[in-house]
Amino acid sequence: MLERKLGIFGSLEIFVSLVNTGIFEFAFKNISESVNNITCSTRMSNITHYVLEKFFDAVCFFNGNSLLFVCENTFRKMELTDIKVSGLDLKLLYPTKPPKSHMVIRFYVDGKNLPEAGMRVDFPAINMPNFVIRNNYFHHHRARGMRIMAVKGIIENNRIEQLEQQGISVGASYGLWTEAGWVENIIIRNNLVDTVCIGGAAFNQNSYSPGAICTFSHNDFGGGKHYPFPACNKGVVIENNRINNCALAGIHLISSYGAVVRNNVISNFDREDAPLFGKRFGIKYRKGAIGTDYSEKAVVENNKIISGGK
Repeated sequence: MLERKLGIFGSLEIFVSLVNTGIFEFAFKNISESVNNITCSTRMSNITHYVLEKFFDAVCFFNGNSLLFVCENTFRKMELTDIKVSGLDLKLLYPTKPPKSHMVIRFYVDGKNLPEAGMRVDFPAINMPNFVIRNNYFHHHRARGMRIMAVKGIIENNRIEQLEQQGISVGASYGLWTEAGWVENIIIRNNLVDTVCIGGAAFNQNSYSPGAICTFSHNDFGGGKHYPFPACNKGVVIENNRINNCALAGIHLISSYGAVVRNNVISNFDREDAPLFGKRFGIKYRKGAIGTDYSEKAVVENNKIISGGK
């Protein structure tokens, strides 16, 4: 096993990949930001064009006010253009302040359901499909062990301990920074998560992942406003994990659909009160070993709860 002692902003930030990405047998320590921050980039480039044309053909449009997909079409072609668009609200692209410049991308799709002006676009093809994170050791740092915004992956046999924030969080960040989309078909199994969410950042008003292992939706879009929570993180399986000593819940689902939580062992959870948790996002934390909010059709079975609370 290799030991990486890093003090940088994110030890692994993987934005655009083809397929079959793996992270195996590493130890990560003393990190200043989330160790595995796996997302889908919205930056267009030759590699993005190659991935879409060679491997996939879907492009999704969604309403910026609800984060629900409105329509899905077949992607055919993409190109940069010199077209000047008048009256464009640049804050839609970068919500803190208007950027000094922008580029225009023209892409062609098949389908009759075309998007309206102001809709957002997502290319699921570049959302890191078929990733594997296995046999790693994440420990002793101020952020999360993993913050995953990807599809079709496996997280297994990892040891995660002594973190100020969550151990494993998977979900969408369509809010302020529009980092990545809804997760789908992720298996989280046979991981040991011990002593996490021990820093104040894990349970203050700016936190949105209330447990050692979570699904989430980062739905803030600035100015104290936030989007609703559609149940669009689909097919997440959380099984055979051992969770101990978490200041919040052992497992918590937000914006999930069809999640399966089974055969996990959870002990010493809810070690702290969290009256302000998630206030910025409209989340009100309710104590419990396993919790669900804004989720549908979850299956929770055969989990062993040993002890909890102060």
